[in-house]
Amino acid sequence: MKLHPAVSKLHKWLALIVGVQMMLWMLSGLFMTVFPIENVRGEHLIREATRMQLEAPLVMPDFDGEPVTGLSLSMIGGRPALVVAHPARRSIYDPYTGDPVPAPTRDDIVHLADAGYSGSAAIREVRLIESDPPGEYRGALPVWQVTFDGFDNLRLYFDPDTGELLTRRTRLWRIFDFMWMLHIMDYESRENFNNPLVQVAAGLGLSVALSGLLLVIYRTVKPWWRRRLRQAH
Repeated sequence: MKLHPAVSKLHKWLALIVGVQMMLWMLSGLFMTVFPIENVRGEHLIREATRMQLEAPLVMPDFDGEPVTGLSLSMIGGRPALVVAHPARRSIYDPYTGDPVPAPTRDDIVHLADAGYSGSAAIREVRLIESDPPGEYRGALPVWQVTFDGFDNLRLYFDPDTGELLTRRTRLWRIFDFMWMLHIMDYESRENFNNPLVQVAAGLGLSVALSGLLLVIYRTVKPWWRRRLRQAH
């Protein structure tokens, strides 16, 4: 079989197989470059965090022998808090007295959400999710979810032990996440961009480009070579 017909057939079949995915790559890539990542993350909907200013020396709490895996200072509700990580839970303490701070109630979560939100929409729903979280949330359970009205459809997720804002999700983020899924071809976790599907599709796409390049070279060089031969005779 001659090289040109073989390469031409290979190019057409490969283009047919990966053409849809290549179109999805272009579409999703274009979408992800149009919107600033700050808007996707909903940063414009959250008030800027208050700068931490410690007014007195810190007092280390008494953990009663419970193992501690991490300590950090955080601003929660506009006040400094000592966040303590234990093997199976997290807790907060008053950094000035060392006293434990009770886990936030539902009313506390509503207050934290209102205080951190910079928009004008009202809270539509507050619920504690203990199982079967929505796909947009991929953290530990349980978690408080606060949903706001409005076009952005903002949802804030809070740690039930400390009241820390864990993540935020907007309508734009959900569309972006869907486009990201199409782009990396991870249809489950939407996080693994080294998965076999995208590797195979990328390899086939490269084959389409290389076979197309060979066809262009062949169809350009062959007429030129024939003209040179005719001129030589």
